[in-house]
Amino acid sequence: TTAPTPKIKLGWISSWAQRCGIASYSENLLRHFDGDVQVLGSHRVGEPTADVGSVDRCWSQGKSGDLTELSARIVELDLTDVMIQFNYGFFNFEALAKLIEDHVLLGRRIYITLHSTNDALDAPGHRLSELRRALTLCRAVVVHVDRDIQRLADMGVTANVVKIPQGVRLIDKDSQVVPRRRLRIGSYGFFLPGKGLPELVEALSLVRQRGHDIELRMVNANYGDAGGISRTLITDVQALAENLNIARHVEFFTEYLEDSASLDLLRDTDLIVYAYQNTGESSSAAVRMGLASGVPVAVTPLKIFDDVAEPTFSLPGLDAENLATGIIKVLGELAAGSEMAKATALAAAAWCGSHDVRNVARYLRRFIENEASTDVSLVVLSADTATIPVRDAVRKGNAIQSSGAEGGLLSYGPHVTLGPGLYCLEISGSAEGDPERCAATVEFTTNFAQSVVESFDVYPVKVGLLLRRFARIQKKADHVEVVIKFRPGTSVSIDGYAITKQISSL
Repeated sequence: TTAPTPKIKLGWISSWAQRCGIASYSENLLRHFDGDVQVLGSHRVGEPTADVGSVDRCWSQGKSGDLTELSARIVELDLTDVMIQFNYGFFNFEALAKLIEDHVLLGRRIYITLHSTNDALDAPGHRLSELRRALTLCRAVVVHVDRDIQRLADMGVTANVVKIPQGVRLIDKDSQVVPRRRLRIGSYGFFLPGKGLPELVEALSLVRQRGHDIELRMVNANYGDAGGISRTLITDVQALAENLNIARHVEFFTEYLEDSASLDLLRDTDLIVYAYQNTGESSSAAVRMGLASGVPVAVTPLKIFDDVAEPTFSLPGLDAENLATGIIKVLGELAAGSEMAKATALAAAAWCGSHDVRNVARYLRRFIENEASTDVSLVVLSADTATIPVRDAVRKGNAIQSSGAEGGLLSYGPHVTLGPGLYCLEISGSAEGDPERCAATVEFTTNFAQSVVESFDVYPVKVGLLLRRFARIQKKADHVEVVIKFRPGTSVSIDGYAITKQISSL
């Protein structure tokens, strides 16, 4: 017999249909994702593209963003699993940590994909370590490169880190390229400082001065930033091409294009050059597009390109002189069909196969389904009223009821030892009082109630389930207690409670 498919209602938190690499990444991945996914997109900024598919815009990007609306939508949609696409500029870290912790404690499986782990790129004092506890609560922390794994390990996040390739949309193998009279190099990505675009134009001038009839196609979109930095840089580079008397040999494509259109333009080049200058980025999404086109790729000697060292050619330096020398050498290797060119082409083909977005989407879907199907609970304690220690309470039949109108300590104990893990606490009973006010507080504590692991509020409820919440114990804990305190003017009755340990595939 085949095991039943677990119930999964997946929410996907990301920028969406905007001028953003993560938005494109999400759209490409979900295009090949089996099953329904509810996109929880950020509110529109800049010059967005049209929405595609089902998207609920319920949060705002930025350090001051309040994720209250997003959290409420997760509850309203009754999502079982949530995948968060993280970049430093997307979230207020305190709000994001609260969102993760709240929904893990409500029993949801939370996943997060870190598209960067480099604190140097963010505002001073804003550190990923502020999310350490929240990251340890996630079912999986997904990264794309080994450097990110090491950074997370340095801050104590290791057990749930998973490396999954960043999927790319491959070029249609049947598309045709019209033969050209002269060689053409290309560039791709947003038109922003640090991408080496002025240096690349200068390099083209040097290459042409050395007798090579080569042109440049720049598929570099205006980022559309509020400060106009991108627009200004485009104007400056266009003026540079004019001053160098090579403007007629440089094509500028600065409109934001769909990936398919960008791939068509890149496919009609002989070499794609990423002339990045010194940068603190973890990896480049733009270089993946170049590799996906099937055209040879050359990159500057920076750590950002370490993860694509084998399928790309490395240029000798960052300045225009080194770029020009490297471009001439690589084009010569390609024309001669050298052993280096053949080895790089084979590595690029293998890279494309492992990063095909269709394969990555299928793997990620199976991963999430596996997490759900292997989610089992081990009962570690089932307490009834006969074994629960009481104080400001009386026993009536099978129940423990609060006594007195001033509030007090209903019950405590049972002083057990628990190992590290995620635990679910379920309390059955009833509570009466003002429906808008908290009737009782439940504290999940260790060391004779000296340390509070989690604290939960209980609101009036008819007979049934008073509370079902989750608590994470990070290391072996002695004398674990469930401390139940009732508030003045309320009546609380407990039939019993159970503690179960959540066991997953991680």
